Amino acid sequence: MTLSRWVRDYLFFPVNARYARSPLTLYLSLLGVMALVGLWHGAGWGFMLWGVMHGAYLVLYRIWESLKATRFAPLAESRPAAWIWRCVTPVMVAAAWIPFRAGSLHQAATMLRSMFLRFSFGASLPVNFYLVTLMIVAFVVLEPYLARCSHWLDERVAEQWASAGINFLLLRPIAYACGLLLFVLFDDRDTQFIYFQF
Repeated sequence: MTLSRWVRDYLFFPVNARYARSPLTLYLSLLGVMALVGLWHGAGWGFMLWGVMHGAYLVLYRIWESLKATRFAPLAESRPAAWIWRCVTPVMVAAAWIPFRAGSLHQAATMLRSMFLRFSFGASLPVNFYLVTLMIVAFVVLEPYLARCSHWLDERVAEQWASAGINFLLLRPIAYACGLLLFVLFDDRDTQFIYFQF
């Protein structure tokens, strides 16, 4: 039994079944449930804030979904709204992880202000990281065209490759492995896995 399954089976489902017709009570219950999930990770205000923020996101999602049953249904089901949700969701989830990882609420507030209010553009990682990332992105963009070229070449010179003892299909996974190896070699930061502290 994982935490997610336990929360789903013994907290979310009972709360949804009991308060489905009372939106305000349901929303407060979702906030409380997610606050408990935050406290399960550790006894600290940062963990509780992490849970409350995720609970607030669930409440906002429920409110948005409820608009589909009103006269605002065309807006709620529109394609621009869907794209806005896709762009906003990763940002808000990343913001919720800040108090989870920060050492104090003051540090979390400083990081959130820097994230949303005070923009400073600059290189925060080594130059090698950006170069390798650019190379990987370029390869990902060009890979479909390279795959077509390789398929064309494979059909044209299959006998020559075979006679040379080279399997052309092995080049793609080798290229991927080399890209991952470059990330490992040029990443000079020693980042500890976040759950090691529990």
